[in-house]
Amino acid sequence: LLESLALGIPVISTKVGMAVDLIENGQNGHLLEINDIEGIIEKVSTLIKNCHLLLELAKNAKDTKIYSYSDICFEYDKIYNYD
Repeated sequence: LLESLALGIPVISTKVGMAVDLIENGQNGHLLEINDIEGIIEKVSTLIKNCHLLLELAKNAKDTKIYSYSDICFEYDKIYNYD
């Protein structure tokens, strides 16, 4: 997921693992229910047939904010720093 998004490749995935945290359905990829084989085929077919939609999802995929460990630590520090 991380590598695909960083390279601007939209992800079509089921709702498992970190996919639900990274993929904004219809924005930078598509999220489907587990075992939704027909849904996956339909989404892939749509992107193959619609290059404008593919390019839009690709741009959004590349713009997806992926937080590093230091980013997360900084955010926690802001929350728990009571000075």
